[in-house]
Amino acid sequence: MTFNKRLPTIRTLRYLADMDGPFPIKNRHIILAAQRFWFGDNVIEFLKLFPPDAVFHSRDGFIERCKQLELLIQEERHAPLEVLHSPQG
Repeated sequence: MTFNKRLPTIRTLRYLADMDGPFPIKNRHIILAAQRFWFGDNVIEFLKLFPPDAVFHSRDGFIERCKQLELLIQEERHAPLEVLHSPQG
């Protein structure tokens, strides 16, 4: 799961969640809203890391899952290379 763009801020994702709705909502609909309201490529590409049919049941649930994904991305970025690549035999 390589994400080389700047991570969207939680504030930006909250703003998107407040503009979109109602919840529950599928990820593909959040992506469409991000495109419609001119959110940056980093937001759209970040959202595409979730499956298109992933369902977010509430705004808080959406934000929590975004925070978890951001944490995984940050951990991956700071992991030593030998952890990221399997040894070739």
